[in-house]
Amino acid sequence: MTTTLEQFIQREGTPKHIEEAGLAAAYKAADQALGEQKIRLADHLSAERVGAKIVPVFDDGVEADLPELDAARMKAVAVKDDIHAYLDALGDYDSVQSMTERLLRLKRTADNLDRDVANLSKRAVTRGVERPQDDPAVMDAAVKRDRVAAESTAEIADLQKRISRAKEIVERYRLS
Repeated sequence: MTTTLEQFIQREGTPKHIEEAGLAAAYKAADQALGEQKIRLADHLSAERVGAKIVPVFDDGVEADLPELDAARMKAVAVKDDIHAYLDALGDYDSVQSMTERLLRLKRTADNLDRDVANLSKRAVTRGVERPQDDPAVMDAAVKRDRVAAESTAEIADLQKRISRAKEIVERYRLS
């Protein structure tokens, strides 16, 4: 699921996206500050007739407002870039919560398969099998465990990296 900037801002405060609230609020504040600076800039604007054309002209006081306009623009761009980086970290996931749920399911599956192998090994020992790892049921469970582990290792690492990156971004904007 690819989320746009507008969709990101609209979902602010929903329970699944509560950790994004600070980032969304920072974007709104930066956007508002930039808008206010643009209005101040427009106050310095007038029009003059030059021949048959009308051209915009700024009064002499405009230079004093330009640093604030540039700072507001840079802040808005920085927050917007952080939102895009956050959304890139989410990838096809809707939230950090959904990534975390997927990560936990993968880890739980691996843990359950480990437990299955251990339980089957114990049963084999109680049946008198000298080498439980050679028991067909244990071997099948171990093969399944190893296959699932091989398939999920890359996804687990990717999810951990994405979750860490997303949390790092929203932490900078955490509301008190």
